[in-house]
Amino acid sequence: MVEYWTSRFCQLIFFCLFVIGNIHALNGVYDLDLKMPGKMPSKDEEYICYGIKVEQPGYITEFIPIAEVSRVHHMIVFGAMINDNAPGSVWPCEGSLGVPSAKILYAWARNAPALKMPNGVGVPISGSSTVNYLILQMHYNLKFIGDVLDYSGVTMKVTSNHPTYVAGVYILYADGSVSIPPKISEFPMNISCAVEEDVIIHPFAYRTHAHSLGRIITGYKYRDNKWTLIGKGNPQWPQLNVKNTVVDRKHDSQVNEKYPSVEFEIYLFLYLQWFYPVKDKITITKGDTIAAQCIFDSTSRGNTTQIGAHGMDEMCNFYMYYFVELKHLDVLEDFSACGSSADESLFSEYPADANKPLPPNPVFEKQAKMVAERFGPELIADWLQSLDVAIGQISGIAIDGDDNVLIFHRGPRIWDEQSFDLNNMFLQQDKGPIRNDTVLVISPAGKLLKRWGGGL
Repeated sequence: MVEYWTSRFCQLIFFCLFVIGNIHALNGVYDLDLKMPGKMPSKDEEYICYGIKVEQPGYITEFIPIAEVSRVHHMIVFGAMINDNAPGSVWPCEGSLGVPSAKILYAWARNAPALKMPNGVGVPISGSSTVNYLILQMHYNLKFIGDVLDYSGVTMKVTSNHPTYVAGVYILYADGSVSIPPKISEFPMNISCAVEEDVIIHPFAYRTHAHSLGRIITGYKYRDNKWTLIGKGNPQWPQLNVKNTVVDRKHDSQVNEKYPSVEFEIYLFLYLQWFYPVKDKITITKGDTIAAQCIFDSTSRGNTTQIGAHGMDEMCNFYMYYFVELKHLDVLEDFSACGSSADESLFSEYPADANKPLPPNPVFEKQAKMVAERFGPELIADWLQSLDVAIGQISGIAIDGDDNVLIFHRGPRIWDEQSFDLNNMFLQQDKGPIRNDTVLVISPAGKLLKRWGGGL
């Protein structure tokens, strides 16, 4: 009777999961995966790209990274109209993406979690957009150890329903014409562009990106001698994601007044939840100037540092996620990048708060710290010191907080195809418990620290 109800319960669970999945499908929501097809870097500081064709029009509402800083330095998702690379292929893409007219849709680094669009906002793909292909660019700063294959990438939540607003990324970046001199504690790098698009642009999130010398990156809107902060970040923290909750529109007249047709979000800080919202509901219009500044500390370097793609180079990037009304979809193509040298006379008035460091955040800094060791298993011969116990059939291995290895084994007992019947019922209960200690705790040096579990 117990087995019958257990079986019925499992059937009910599977049925519920099936129904939930189909409800999402009926609502026009589905997952789209863009992941490396089991590849590995062949050298240090390698850029590898992989692309897929977008089969049906839709709008991305969330980017969920499937990546870890121990393997991947950073990854970027591009949208492109054309991809001449063979379907299913990967190709080297350092310096040049190898795909014409691609634009950034998403970027990830330093263990940042998912990026979710505000309600009523989506990133358009296929259909009337120019995104017929999605390209994943992976930067591996270190070659792996052993024959480890990488399947890192991004899962995108996509809806076929038309949103009220469409989202795009605008990036301010320093090009290779500038460099950072050595032994300077605060070296500024400035970028600015005038806005020519005659629409209302709503910034809602931002990301800062630099390598190890970056200390502070800020982005501002400038108009009529007034500076309005878009975002300020420490590029050593996790990068690019937004967490949001819906505003109670009944009790927020300001939101109703400014955003009458979208349930906008309040962005909240929760422990171990990283996101960088544009705190004030600002707008950008024609005639505004968007400016960014990066502050670098090069006191640890004896030579000039160039702007470039490698880890020992530097970058100065300020990404701004924004949305516009759906009818202004074409703006996403034009309002996408600013790589111009700044108007230095403008930066003589740059806000003094821009070079004030953000307060230390040990949680962020620990979680986002770049990994100096190569990823992958390394075989150490004769690791185990002499043990007074024979290790039997191993069923599980774990690592504790002190890097000790925990081995769960079956001693002299062997499980094989004769150990269970067709209903997965164990057939060797008459043998009783294993008398040998089944759990071994071994130090990183290979010394047996503890043993227990016999006769349980």
